[in-house]
Order: sequence, then structure tokens, then C-alpha cells
Amino acid sequence: MSDDHNQPQPVSAPPPVAPKKFLTNQGDNTLSKRLEKILSQTHDFDCIVGYFFISGFFRLYPALEKVKKSAFSLA
Repeated sequence: MSDDHNQPQPVSAPPPVAPKKFLTNQGDNTLSKRLEKILSQTHDFDCIVGYFFISGFFRLYPALEKVKKSAFSLA
């Protein structure tokens, strides 16, 4: 007979963020809201963009502070 009472219990991870098919920029269905949700669960974030407004960076900055490693490249 095994003693399951002393076995360590597995740590459950939070459920993955469900993807949205379309970002309409209406209500909470915006790219910034989506990135804020994703970045809260991200350790490394690399981004390649064609252009990037500095205002967008400042909007995402609070969520980016929690990311251990991030890199932005302009193409």
C-alpha cells in the first residue's frame, strides 16, 4: 500500500491566455490590452516592428517592467 499523503502536490500554472482572432480596437479588444495580458505571463519578449510610436512604449511600460528580458528591433 503506497502512502500518497506524503507526496508533493504538483503546482498548477495559470490557464493560458485565450487568443483572440481579431483586434477591433473597440472596448477592451485592443492590441495594448492583449499585450498587457500576455506580458504578465511572459519571461522573454522580443519584438520586431516596422515602426513604433514612443507613446505605445510608454503605455506598455508598466507591463514590460515584469518581463525579465525584452528586445525591440525596428525593421
